[in-house]
Amino acid sequence: MTIDPVCGKEVNPENALSENFEGHDFFFCTEKCRDEFNRHPDRYAGEGLRAGVQYPMGVSKVPIPE
Repeated sequence: MTIDPVCGKEVNPENALSENFEGHDFFFCTEKCRDEFNRHPDRYAGEGLRAGVQYPMGVSKVPIPE
């Protein structure tokens, strides 16, 4: 299991939606979370990648717009 970086839910990478950003794979529970990540990838992945944190890096505190 891994963590959806947008909503913080646990997801199974074997059947989750995914995107690659700066050479790292990220997994999502829904298209809504994947789309939000694609709109603002640095918001959800940038800090952890710049700091050298291995994904999963934790739960985002940024609300998902409806």
